[in-house]
Amino acid sequence: MIFQRILNGYLDAIDFTDCGPDDGERADAPWSESLFIVAESHVVEFLSLAPADLLDGIEPEQIGHDIWLTRCGHGAGFWDRNLGDRGDRLSDICKRMGEVYTYVSDDGELHMC
Repeated sequence: MIFQRILNGYLDAIDFTDCGPDDGERADAPWSESLFIVAESHVVEFLSLAPADLLDGIEPEQIGHDIWLTRCGHGAGFWDRNLGDRGDRLSDICKRMGEVYTYVSDDGELHMC
């Protein structure tokens, strides 16, 4: 249940940052099945790297949202939540995971790389 809530937050953040009305082709593209699979693997990776005590007190959807925002350099995220050292440590985990991007492939669907 908590995993799904974190994943939902991650997907919501993708939708918010990459699929808004100003995002042209990406805004209209259906999401590929592979995007969901990759997103799920990102959440699994993050949870395998982040000690559970660092996540205490943060809503699961916010965790997912902050994973995406932080790792993709959107100017907000864990470091921006007044979490002090915890926020810095969670941000470092996201940065180690690296940036990812969405794109519309030749099949007309939104994918992530």
